[in-house]
Amino acid sequence: SDKLTAMKETIEAPSVAFGLKGGQVDITGASAKWRGASLSGSGTVGADGKLNIKAALENLQPDAIAPFYPDIAQYKIKGAVTAGVTVTGTAKAPKIDLSLTSGSLGLMDAVTFKNIKVATVLAGDLKALDKADLDLDISAAEASAGGVGLSNLAVKLKKAGQKVNIASASVNSGKGSIAGTGALTLPEKKGGEGEVDFTAKISGADLDFLAKSAGVAVPVGGTVDGTVTVKGPLSNPSLTVKAASPKVSASGFAVTDVALGLSGNAKEVKIEEFGAKFGGGLLGATGTVKLGDVPDATVDISGKDLDLAALTAGMPDAKEFGLGGKLNVNFKGRFAGASGKGEGAITSP
Repeated sequence: SDKLTAMKETIEAPSVAFGLKGGQVDITGASAKWRGASLSGSGTVGADGKLNIKAALENLQPDAIAPFYPDIAQYKIKGAVTAGVTVTGTAKAPKIDLSLTSGSLGLMDAVTFKNIKVATVLAGDLKALDKADLDLDISAAEASAGGVGLSNLAVKLKKAGQKVNIASASVNSGKGSIAGTGALTLPEKKGGEGEVDFTAKISGADLDFLAKSAGVAVPVGGTVDGTVTVKGPLSNPSLTVKAASPKVSASGFAVTDVALGLSGNAKEVKIEEFGAKFGGGLLGATGTVKLGDVPDATVDISGKDLDLAALTAGMPDAKEFGLGGKLNVNFKGRFAGASGKGEGAITSP
C-alpha cells in the first residue's frame, strides 16, 4: 500500500518483510514515512512473547511532535533529531533503550548544541510509562550559550515523580571547566510554578576565551574560580555569584587579588562585594544594576593609596609627563543607558 491511516495519522510507503518459524516472527526489514521522518526496523517476536526489536526514526522535525505536545513550541527547537530504539523483554513488560541524537540542535534562540545525544531506559507497563521514573544521560561535543563557546557537555539526570535530580553536570569553556549538581521540581499541573536549586563550581575560567566568544573587542586576560548558585521559582530564580582571580588585565591595565560577590535575579543584580589591588593600592566597589532594555546602575567606588605612576603605566606617552604620587578616590554615581551623573573626590595623602 502507498499509505495507511490509523488514529488520524498517515503512514506513507509502508513496507514489511517477515518470516514465520514455529511460533516466532522474524522481521527482516520494515520501513515507512511518518510526518516527513523515515522509520526503519527489524527484529524478532518469540512464541513466548519475548521481544528483540530495533527501530530508528530519522529526520524527525519539531513540527512533527507539536500536535502531540503543543507546549514544545515555547522551547523554539530548531534542528532534526534521530531516534534509536531497542526493545527487549516481553510485550507485557518491555524494556526500551531509547536514544535521541542530533548533529545540530537549537533551543530558545539562545543555546545551540553540536552532536548532542540523550539516552534513557524505559521499563515496565507501557500504560504507565508517562509517569515512570527516568534516568537521562545527556552529552554534546560542542555547545554555545549567549555567544560563549562550550565543549564536552555531560549531564546525568534522574526524574522521580515531579523532581529531577541533577546528579552531575559538567562542561568545558576554553581551558576552564564548570561542574554542578542540584535539582528541579516540576509543576504539578499546567500553569503551576516549578523550582530550581542548582550550584555550579567554576575552575580556571579563561577570560580571554570568554571575551572573544562573546565578541568583546577589548583584550582581556586572566583566569577566574568561583561558584554560582541558582535557587527559587523557575520564572524568577535568585542568583548568587562568588568569584576570585589572582590577576585580571584589560587594555594594558591590571588588577590583582580580585574578589567579587553578586546577588540578585532577572530584574536586579547587587554588587555585594568587589575588591582588588590596583595601581599599588586597594580598589573597592558596591552597587546595584537594574536589568532591562535600558540597564540602570548605581555604583559606589573607592580607591586607597593608588599609585599614579602605576595607574598610568599602560597609557601611551605616560612617562613623558612624569606623573607620580598616591591618590585616594571616592565616587558615587548612577548610569542609565547613555546618560549618567555622579560626584566624587580625589585626594592625595
